[in-house]
Amino acid sequence: MENKKLTTNIITNETVFNHTAEQAIDIEFTLPDFLPDINRILKCKAVSMISSKGVNGSSVNIDGCVTVTVIYINSDNKLFSYEYQYPFNKNIDIKENCDNIILNAMNIARLRDIK
Repeated sequence: MENKKLTTNIITNETVFNHTAEQAIDIEFTLPDFLPDINRILKCKAVSMISSKGVNGSSVNIDGCVTVTVIYINSDNKLFSYEYQYPFNKNIDIKENCDNIILNAMNIARLRDIK
């Protein structure tokens, strides 16, 4: 019986930085002229999406966009909706240099106030 030697690389994952950051976005927008005025807001929804993320030395940069959808009725009780996109950017400074890493980022959009 012959013994065979198998040599392989083992890849491991290690968390070197775990951070939660909040990016407040205060959005004010005006409805386009072709849409009727708002009589009552029925629903407002915000969905965020990360478009790019990266590490540059000791800084993490995250770019994305929040899409706000407003469903409303006008004075004639007809239903309308309007969608508005707002870009955002978040830079996070970290203590150590983290080049050559894999960056995982996730996002959650929360609505706070509608005035």
